[in-house]
Amino acid sequence: MFVNPFVCFILPIAAIVLGSLGYRIFNKLSSMPLAIAGLTLILSLTTYERTFLLWAFTYTACAFMAGLLTKLLAPSLSEEGPIHYLDIDMEA
Repeated sequence: MFVNPFVCFILPIAAIVLGSLGYRIFNKLSSMPLAIAGLTLILSLTTYERTFLLWAFTYTACAFMAGLLTKLLAPSLSEEGPIHYLDIDMEA
């Protein structure tokens, strides 16, 4: 049985990274999961078989969970910027 490494390894990692980055850029949990759902739906209908839809739902869930974890674990940057969190006195 042939296992496609693109489907099993690269796309899940890309979905997780894009889900996390999507939340950090757009500050919305639903932006990247919707984009990934649309992309994988198009891939399933054009390139892969219809059984790829299961993977499409899995990638969407991975992107949503990565965005949620980013929201819960990563500190949001304040108006003062990332230097504020380093406790560096920039005026000295």
